[in-house]
Amino acid sequence: MTESKAGLFSSLQSKLGMDVTTGLQLPMWLHEPSTHLTRMAEMIHFADLLNEAAKCENSLDRMAYVAVFAITGYNGTQRYGKPFDSLDGETFEYVDPKSGVKFFAEQISREPAISACHAENEHFVFYQYTRPKSKFNGNSLDVDPSGKTHIYFKQSRDHFVYTAPPTKVHNLIIGSSWVDHPGTLQMSNLRTKDTCVITFEECNWLGSNMHNVAGSIKNGEGKDCLTINGKWSDSVSVKWLFEGKEPKGTTKVMWKKPQNNALGKYNMTEFALKLLELNEELLNILPPTDSRLRPDRLFLEKGNTDLGAQARAKMDEKLRSDIRSRVARGEKEWAPRFFKTIKEDSEKSEHMGAIVYCGDYWEQRETKKSWLEQREQYRDVLHKLENLTLAESKVEVPEVDVPENLLKEPMAFGIRGLSIDFRSYKF
Repeated sequence: MTESKAGLFSSLQSKLGMDVTTGLQLPMWLHEPSTHLTRMAEMIHFADLLNEAAKCENSLDRMAYVAVFAITGYNGTQRYGKPFDSLDGETFEYVDPKSGVKFFAEQISREPAISACHAENEHFVFYQYTRPKSKFNGNSLDVDPSGKTHIYFKQSRDHFVYTAPPTKVHNLIIGSSWVDHPGTLQMSNLRTKDTCVITFEECNWLGSNMHNVAGSIKNGEGKDCLTINGKWSDSVSVKWLFEGKEPKGTTKVMWKKPQNNALGKYNMTEFALKLLELNEELLNILPPTDSRLRPDRLFLEKGNTDLGAQARAKMDEKLRSDIRSRVARGEKEWAPRFFKTIKEDSEKSEHMGAIVYCGDYWEQRETKKSWLEQREQYRDVLHKLENLTLAESKVEVPEVDVPENLLKEPMAFGIRGLSIDFRSYKF
């Protein structure tokens, strides 16, 4: 057992059989420079499959594409680095130029851990919420995502809902760590009552069936119409048992893993790494709550685990301060800004308990873009105003009438000073 893993065992030995999803400070070396929200965004890597699904004339053919898309969500999970726990109100955005999808996620709650996301383009709407629970078993960790994924197609009105299989991290303490997803993915089309069940085989001790998936799609009457086979880490094929998009008896490879899909120290896929990229345009436009700006994540990305640990400690202390302030005001929970929970007594039973996007993020983003353009006109004056100190109180500031709205950043309203004001941390 290496020294680092021995330290991990020391941290976890009292947690045997317990949920370690949140509330446990794991060593920095066990993390990767991502968050729970950026991990959610990895689901849209192969959203082109949903664009193809939108073109299908038959709901069963459409379900085949959706099912394969759901399987590809596990393509980047062959790594055991822990993402950072997202803080109350933390956000993440991504615009995928390939599929035309706009993705947005918000952390609804840190304890218990609840995350929600919404992605959309001209063809479909994808939304998902998770309430993960874990169980530490000594040398392995079981994680139950405990949530649902919805995919709605705008033209056909097909509405697919599915639940995901659990995840198991093996050899967490002793041996080479590896990940498996033993269980079933169950999907239904709320409009047509078509169903799909995909089994993720549990890897046997020989490893001969590692990453295998197999399933079938049935129509609303329960008749087998398509079968699915492959590996979630390599490729997935579909066979038609009826005359659909392809002739009966046809087997077609619907997805194959891209070449050089795993890169870098953390074995993160090229797409996962792209999600974390920061350029000047993003630095200007992102709200202070975006996961990319987290100082602990940035320090780890640069290989500085000591400063990363210091940053995480500061953020946790600020979060505790946030909670104390909320309690003093009589507020028990953080109130999400962009998502809401559908009440259990909703007439739309398929949404009962679901956490759905209520809009305004991208609209606020456009407002900030306009705000930045206006600020450019007053750049020199604003620079002096924002950097003026008491010692420099005699500095002459040009008498220019700066519009009051330019002194307050639109997407930072109500965020200043909170733990999720990532731009405020200084090291």
